[in-house]
Amino acid sequence: MDHYNLQRFVDAQHSCYRQVQTELGARLRDCTRLVTAVNGRTIEDIFGYPDHLKFHWSMTLFAQAAADNQIFMTALSRYFKAEVDNQTMQLLPAAILAAPNDHWMAK
Repeated sequence: MDHYNLQRFVDAQHSCYRQVQTELGARLRDCTRLVTAVNGRTIEDIFGYPDHLKFHWSMTLFAQAAADNQIFMTALSRYFKAEVDNQTMQLLPAAILAAPNDHWMAK
């Protein structure tokens, strides 16, 4: 494969990744809004064990990774007293934490 074809392949791969990322981001935000709209139930009531823990991990991750993270921060505030999951924070690559304006998750 010559350089031109390799570059086209990389560009196509990047375009596909960006499309999946954008669609996932929109669905994730919609689902998070639905969960935060539930009244009168704890997060464990909503998801049960251990899925309520997975929700905490996910909200922590996306609150750190998304440029527009307000919905994830809202979920953390509503169900976890605004506390992030410490184990998730320890596992995040230093690059994500060091570059808050260069997020990998699209709006």
